[in-house]
Amino acid sequence: MLDKEFLDKVVNQIVSETRIDYDKEEIYTPYFPIIHFTHRRTILLFSILFSSSPYLSSHCKDVYGIKDDQEIEYISTKYMEEITTIIEKKELC
Repeated sequence: MLDKEFLDKVVNQIVSETRIDYDKEEIYTPYFPIIHFTHRRTILLFSILFSSSPYLSSHCKDVYGIKDDQEIEYISTKYMEEITTIIEKKELC
């Protein structure tokens, strides 16, 4: 059974450790050094890079002790949604 409260805290922590450079269109995550994005491809890019990323999976296991694939998928999906929302809000400004 998923402990969504704990998993949401993990997502929030990973989001807080993520830096977005809008000028260079780069994302620096705590588990993967640089990810390039373009405004029009943001959602597609995140779908490919974050959903089932072996890097995120390893990070969740190594840092947070999360080994359950369902929990990692939950974190991956929520993280992708959060970062996508942050970028899309910036695009609207």
